[in-house]
Amino acid sequence: MKKRLLLLLVSVLLIPFGVAAQNITVKGNVKDAAGEPIIGATVRVVGQTTIGTASDADGNFTLDVPADAKQLEVSFVGMTTQTVAIVKGAPLNITLQENTELLDEVVMVGYGSVKKSDLTGSVGSVKAEAITAKGVTSVMESLQGQVAGVNITQSSSRAGESMDIEIRGKSTLGSSTEPLYVIDGVVCDNMDFLNPMDIEKVDILKDASSTAIYGSRATNGVVQITTKKGEGNVKTTVSYDGYYGYKTVANMPEFMNGYEFMQYRFFRYLTSKYNSDGTTTWNMSDANYRNVWGASSTVTQKMYTDNNYTDWVPLVTRDGNQQNHFINVTGNAKNMTYRVAAGFQDENGVMYDSYRRFNLKGALDHKISDKLATGFSTNLSYSLKDNASQKSVQTGFMMAPIMPAYYWEGENAGQPIPQPAKDKVVYPNGGGPTSTYNPILDRENTNDETTTLTAMANVYFQYKPIKEVTLKTTFSPYY
Repeated sequence: MKKRLLLLLVSVLLIPFGVAAQNITVKGNVKDAAGEPIIGATVRVVGQTTIGTASDADGNFTLDVPADAKQLEVSFVGMTTQTVAIVKGAPLNITLQENTELLDEVVMVGYGSVKKSDLTGSVGSVKAEAITAKGVTSVMESLQGQVAGVNITQSSSRAGESMDIEIRGKSTLGSSTEPLYVIDGVVCDNMDFLNPMDIEKVDILKDASSTAIYGSRATNGVVQITTKKGEGNVKTTVSYDGYYGYKTVANMPEFMNGYEFMQYRFFRYLTSKYNSDGTTTWNMSDANYRNVWGASSTVTQKMYTDNNYTDWVPLVTRDGNQQNHFINVTGNAKNMTYRVAAGFQDENGVMYDSYRRFNLKGALDHKISDKLATGFSTNLSYSLKDNASQKSVQTGFMMAPIMPAYYWEGENAGQPIPQPAKDKVVYPNGGGPTSTYNPILDRENTNDETTTLTAMANVYFQYKPIKEVTLKTTFSPYY
């Protein structure tokens, strides 16, 4: 009798847990506004990332959900995500609407602008907010990772260095994969002279349809840049955008410190002898012992005893910074919109390199009548690029820590030693480990500067005889 009561008590205790763990089955159908079933629509429980399913070929779905689930989230590419309440015991009929904001997005192509929903070619678009969000000095760098199928790489991390771009892989037998750049309707060699804060939108034509517009020049794709213009229906507005960033060396390889280098150097001069009893005898001759210390250099010995070695890495690299300042004046008056902007960019690299650029932008659009319009835009850029020494960093990484970089006493105290391993003050008896010149002197005496002046303008006259037809002529000098 006691056993039966115990089993009954256990069964009663287990009933609430069994009920709490039960699921309910929800069925439904997903279709579009035209009543057509949507295949592959994602259906998941709100607040649960692991409980979900997809609609089948007829738009139907079946999903087991927890008994306490309240809502389902239904989504599909190009459609507005919808949240519906779960009704127990009743099928759900869900109609998804097109995402009009996405489909109505205007995309620039070679022959004008069209809605994204009406475009049949492959186009990637990046708006101004995404371009300026990264806080970089290059428009190309701001596009990295923004468009599928577009690979942007940089072979050098020096300030102001250009970048390589490939659109949907290599499409030519030649060595260049550079696409065609079109800025406000003007074909340009590159877009390195633009300030990211002056960009309204970037459209990348990625498939063969671009060659129908620009011909063989567009074999590698087309990058179309639309810069900002004056804003209508607003009073004169003055705005400022700017940022300041800090740069430092990352992923630096681990170098031997002075003590580790002297250990390596000591064992390098040891000689070994294998004995008949199976032991090994290690010896070092007097000549090798003198060579360990650089022909008995007292300077090297003192650096070892004082544990005061030269760390060359901080001497050939530094912490850098970058900043961008942009002042913009825009407005309208009597069917006329205007915009004047000025920008300054400054980047100091970690290898003592630098890049400075000044931008001046002007745009004016005037609507003469309902059929006539005219305007112009201009973009001026002046840049100064200092590459610094091409070898000082590499040489500094190879310099031994047992060589001082500067004279520490005498009339030359504080000045760089031209050849540390050949200097009589450091190695009076010779025996230095290298004949390499001091990388600090290499950097201080290298002058590798490039000055670039770019001017681009666009003057247009537009006539619209009827609503469906627009005639436009342009004059676009580029220097």
